[in-house]
Amino acid sequence: MRNHLTDMRKILNYVDNDVRLSLNFLNDPRLTINELGEIGALVIPTKPEAISKMDIIFGLIRATVIQYDKPPDRFEIEKRVKNIYLFLDTRYDKLMWPLHDIHFHTDFGQFVNCPYTTASEISEVIEKILGEYFHA
Repeated sequence: MRNHLTDMRKILNYVDNDVRLSLNFLNDPRLTINELGEIGALVIPTKPEAISKMDIIFGLIRATVIQYDKPPDRFEIEKRVKNIYLFLDTRYDKLMWPLHDIHFHTDFGQFVNCPYTTASEISEVIEKILGEYFHA
C-alpha cells in the first residue's frame, strides 16, 4: 500500500505544480481527468460527464492497484480500491481534520470534495499518513 500512496502523492504534486492542472482540479475536474488519463496516471471513470475530485482520487487509486497488484478481474480491482480508500478514510480521522478557515471535514471524502481543497492539501494528508503508518 505504501507504493500506491506514494504514487498518488507524486501525481497530486504534479497536478499542484502545473498551474493549469491545479486550477482545473479546483474548477473543472473533468479537464484534469482527461489530461492525467492521457499520460496514463489514472484510470478514467466510466461517467466522464459527472466528474468530481473524488473521482480523480478513485482513478488514481485504481491506476496504482492495476500497476502494483495486477488483479485478475474488475471485481478484485474494485475490492482493493475500496480497501485503500477505507485505509485513507480511517487514518484521516485519526490524524487530523484539516481546516479551511471557517469549516472542517469529518471524513476523507468530504475533505477531497470540498470546493476549497487543493491537490497539494490532499497530497499533504497522504504524506502524513505515509509518515505515520509507513515511516516514509
